[in-house]
Amino acid sequence: MKKPSRRQYLVSLSGVGSLLLAGCVNDEEPEFLVTNTAFSLQPTGTIDVQVTIENGFLDRHSGTIEVIVRYESADVETKEWRKTSQIELSGGTEILQNLLFKEIHQDGFDLDNYDISAQLLDTSVGEND
Repeated sequence: MKKPSRRQYLVSLSGVGSLLLAGCVNDEEPEFLVTNTAFSLQPTGTIDVQVTIENGFLDRHSGTIEVIVRYESADVETKEWRKTSQIELSGGTEILQNLLFKEIHQDGFDLDNYDISAQLLDTSVGEND
């Protein structure tokens, strides 16, 4: 049996590479969404909420981000705080938005009992950048 030439070998490798890459193509529709939330406690009792927002579209998108901080414990009545902020994001970008909930943390509150949620409301499409 004859060994394949260098050209035949490279052509077959490129075909295999194309097949492998075809499975990696992201077929999902682009989205304008919150991708992550995190929080930290500041010395003053302020909760600093960090929200990551991604615009997977090519167009500029805007909307209102709503963040809810909830404290639930068997020892304390459930408490809830809300904040909103306007946001505008160029196409194909991601940002980290910080929202401060001032002096809501009290002595004796366990950080594990906080629940953070965030969502985008009233979104709209702007013009291309």
